[in-house]
Amino acid sequence: MNKIVWIAVGLIVVLGLFGLMFARGPSAPRTTVPAPAEEAAVPVEVAAPGGAAQELGAQAAVEAFFKSLAAGDVSGAYAAQARAAQAEDSPEAFAKAAVKAGFTQYASGAWTVTSATSDTVVLEGAITLRDGKAVPLQVTVVQEKGAWKIRSIGAAQ
Repeated sequence: MNKIVWIAVGLIVVLGLFGLMFARGPSAPRTTVPAPAEEAAVPVEVAAPGGAAQELGAQAAVEAFFKSLAAGDVSGAYAAQARAAQAEDSPEAFAKAAVKAGFTQYASGAWTVTSATSDTVVLEGAITLRDGKAVPLQVTVVQEKGAWKIRSIGAAQ
C-alpha cells in the first residue's frame, strides 16, 4: 500500500509541475504565437499565474510535508517550511511540536483550496492519523524561489 501512495504522490508532483508549465488558469490571457512564414500560425495558450496547476502544486507540497514527517524525516519537513515559518521555531522546537500534534502519525490527507493568489494558497481539510483520528487543519502555502513552502498550519476555521 505504501508503494502505491508514493507512486500517487510522485504522479501528483509530476503532473503539478507539468501543469505549472502548460495549464491555463480561468483568467489567463490567450496569446497566438506567429509561426514561421512557411507554416500556418498555431494558437498557443500561455499559462498565467494561478489556476488549477498552482493549486495542485500547493497541495503536493502539503502532502510531501506530512509524508516527510510520517517517514521520520523531520529535517526534510522543516526544510519544506517557508523561511518565515523557520524563523519562528528552531528545528528542535519544530520536531517537538510535530510529535505533540500527532503529525508524525500521518496516514493520509484531503484538501480543499479556500483561497489562492499568485504566490499564496490556503487549504482546508483534514489529515487522518494512523489510528484513524481525523485532524481538521488549515494550511497556508507560499511560493519562495519557485517552490511551494509551508507558511503556517493551524486548526481549521
